[in-house]
Order: sequence, then C-alpha cells, then structure tokens
Amino acid sequence: MILAALVAISLVLPAKGEEPKAKIEGAFGLKLGDKFDVSKATWTRTLDDGDVLYGFQPTKPFKGMHDYYVSITPDESLIYTISALQKFDSATEAQAECDVICHILENKYGPFDKPRIGETMSGIKRIMRDHRIVQVDLDKAFAASVQIVYVDLELFSDSEKKKIASKAAQVDASGL
Repeated sequence: MILAALVAISLVLPAKGEEPKAKIEGAFGLKLGDKFDVSKATWTRTLDDGDVLYGFQPTKPFKGMHDYYVSITPDESLIYTISALQKFDSATEAQAECDVICHILENKYGPFDKPRIGETMSGIKRIMRDHRIVQVDLDKAFAASVQIVYVDLELFSDSEKKKIASKAAQVDASGL
C-alpha cells in the first residue's frame, strides 16, 4: 500500500511551499541513504511484490510507536524508507496522536504540502523537500493506527528499476 503510493508520488512534482526549517534526513536514529546492517534486523517480512521489510530497534524511539522497519536497496543495502507504526483502541485516539505528530513535524520541517486528490479522505499528510518525503498516514477506518514514513525518492526509484531489471533478466524475452 505505502510503496504503491510512493511510486505515484515520485511521478509528480512537489507542491511549492515555504523553505523547510530542517532537511528531511531520517528518524528514530537512522538516516536515509545510510547502509543498513541486515544482521541487526529484529525481523524480516517479504511483501507480495518481493520487497523486504527489515524490523529494527530504534536508538531514538518515538512514544507509543511499536513497529519500526526499513526498506533497503537490493545491492548496497542503503535505506530508502524508514517507517514506524502505532495502533490504537479507537479512531479518536489515533486522530489525537496524529495531530500531535503532525504538529511536531510541521514545526521541524515546515508546512505540509497541499493534499493531492484522494489524500484528504485517506488521511495522508506529506512534507516533500527535494527528493525526500516525510508522510503521516492516519487510518481511522480499519486499524485505528498512525504510520510515519520517511522516504528517499531517488533511492526508491533506483531500487524499483533494479528490481524490474532483475525480474526481466529471469524471463525468456526472445519471443518479444
């Protein structure tokens, strides 16, 4: 779900806004673009599209967040997403925590971008600067949760291209 949305995001230009107060570099003690030591992963999960998520123990956790994970490039293990998830008993609690998180992020990075079509209804708020994003996903309908995702779009795009090239190399293309 998140990665599909990121593909769409990477195809559009960022909304114009004020200059950020800080660069989007990462969170929870990790930086986008740094090498991730997979031997230190607390868990792994392979998604349907072949991407692998690696759980980690944050050195700088955020209150209440309990699932921390990264996505990395297939060849160099460079971090291109850093995510954290918090689940709640009710949508009201999730909304209240989302409001606090958004306030903190806006103070740190500057204003959120203007929502794109469908994002207001889906609970997505995003700050995009240069080739990096910090996104907050509020789910009030199904899981009553808040997810924070930091993304390096250049590394994400490179990773997707390499994944497609790898799959293409495994196919007999002589008939095309």
